[in-house]
This record gives sequence, C-alpha cells and structure tokens, in this order.
Amino acid sequence: MFASILFILLFGQGCGAPTPDPSSTDGQQQILDAVDMALTNQDCSTALNLILPLYNSANTDNEIRLKTASAYGCAAGVNFFSLTSTLLSNVTNLAPPTFWSYMAQLFPSTAGADHKMEGAFYGTDALQSVLNNGVIILPANQVNSGTYNVGSVFSNDRTLDSNLYLIYMAMAGIGTAESRYGNPDPVTHNKGNALPWTTAAAMTEDGCGLAASVLNFLDATTSSASSLSASLANALTSNQALIYAGIAQACAYGCSNSLPAGAVDIAVYNPNGTWQASGCTMASPCSACPSTLRNRSSCTAQSSDVNSCAAAGIINFINSAVAGWQ
Repeated sequence: MFASILFILLFGQGCGAPTPDPSSTDGQQQILDAVDMALTNQDCSTALNLILPLYNSANTDNEIRLKTASAYGCAAGVNFFSLTSTLLSNVTNLAPPTFWSYMAQLFPSTAGADHKMEGAFYGTDALQSVLNNGVIILPANQVNSGTYNVGSVFSNDRTLDSNLYLIYMAMAGIGTAESRYGNPDPVTHNKGNALPWTTAAAMTEDGCGLAASVLNFLDATTSSASSLSASLANALTSNQALIYAGIAQACAYGCSNSLPAGAVDIAVYNPNGTWQASGCTMASPCSACPSTLRNRSSCTAQSSDVNSCAAAGIINFINSAVAGWQ
C-alpha cells in the first residue's frame, strides 16, 4: 500500500477520468488495456495510477503483477526491448569491473529529480510476487509479506517471465543506487566516492536495496539468461560466474566482522586497503550471502542482523574488490 501512496503523491492523480471497476472481469481488462496504452506512450504516472488499485486488491494475479512491474520499470527507465538491443551492442561492458560503471551509465538517477531508483526497487517487489502455481513460501522467505502480492526470495519459485524481466530491473536497481550515492564521473561513469553502507550500523533501505539487487541480478541471470539471445546470455552468465564467488565471500566477511587476509584475498578483495570491518557481532556468522537478503526490506541496521552484515560485505566488494566498481 505504501507503494501506491508514494507514487500517487509523486505523480498525481492522472487526468481524472472514471476508473473501471477492478472487481469485474471487463473492468480489469479495461484497466490492463489502458495501462498498455499508457506504457506505449511512456506515460508512467498514468500507468501506475491505473494499475496500483488493482494490484493492491484481492483481484490481483500474475498478469496484473507483471503489468505493475512494467509500470514501475517505466518509471525506472527500463524498456525490455530497447535495453536488450543496447546490451547486445555492448556485451563487453557486462564483464566486471566495467559492469558497475556501465550500470551507472545506463541508469543515471538523481535524488529529488527523478524516481528511477524507487521504480526499480518497487518493480523488483512486484516481480518477486509473480510465482509458479502451487508455491508455498515460509514466512522468513517472503517478500511483500501481509499483502495481496506475497513474493519469494527464491528465483525457482518465480515464473520465467518474472526472472527475465528481473535481470533488467535489478540492473536498474544497481545503476540508480550507484548514481545516487557514488557520484560517478560524468564521462567514464567510474566511482566518484565510496558507497556509504560499509558497516551493519550504516545500512539503510537503499543500501539493502542495492545489495538485494546484486543478488537478484545474479539469481535471475542463472535462472533465465538462456532464454535471451546466445551472445547476450553468454555475456550475462560469464559475468555472473565472475562476480558470484566474490560476492559470496564478501558476505562472509561482513557476517564475521573480518577483513580480507592473506596475499590472495587482499589482491582480490582489497586492492586499495579500503575494505571496512562491518562491526557485526553474530554468534553464528554466515558463510555466504543469506537467501533472505534478496528482500530489500530485510535489513535492520543491527550488528546482530545477518542481512545487514552480509549487505555491508557486498557494498565493500563493490567499493574495493578488483572486480568491483573502479
């Protein structure tokens, strides 16, 4: 419901035309058709104002959730087909460390001037609720808990269409958060300053959203990249393989309040001596990234919180690793 309120406040109430009845089949189809027209015209605010009452009702379903994700993606600057074409022409930019600068280039965002990061994060929430039939989700692994659109942190619980679109939505989450907080160079798009969420205590919902976007990007790539063109799929999966092992170790560093140690780890994770200890005090540190961190609302900024600790490790990886944002 917060998403609905936020975007109505940001974008207004639209043209004031009567809204079709979301409880009837005909009304729902009218809404979906109107949303498609608005999206065709890149009228993101109208699309959101039309779809959110339906999305936030008992009448929601996977089609409505995907349409909602498309409306949020519109606000985030995600156009599936044009972005696919762009990525196909720039597959070499998907390899780390260039990947991080390329995301900032593709998805520039300025707090107060646009709503791209918010669109990417809420769009991710919607996509995580597009589930396969019969999926049962334990409370700890739920996204959007307590709503009509309960989702899952596990990519295998979600449909192929959801995971395909999530590749791009997660890219938008990464790029917009970098743009907002990393002060990228306007020409090279390299990192201007370190991202701020390097300890559990410093973690915010935006920092958690960036960490979750990284993990969701890796998961969605694993689950669905093969359904894209061969060259793009190969580039994405190669990128996934190069980043994933490093990210898993970074989460472990965050959970254990430790720094890269030894010649190999220092060379891979801490080239400039900028890695920050997370300050975590967990009795049983994680050995990899927790599945629950795929939920961007899971961090509590407590030193005993596994998600905040692991997220701090991911942020340190982006800031400091050889395969991170240069």
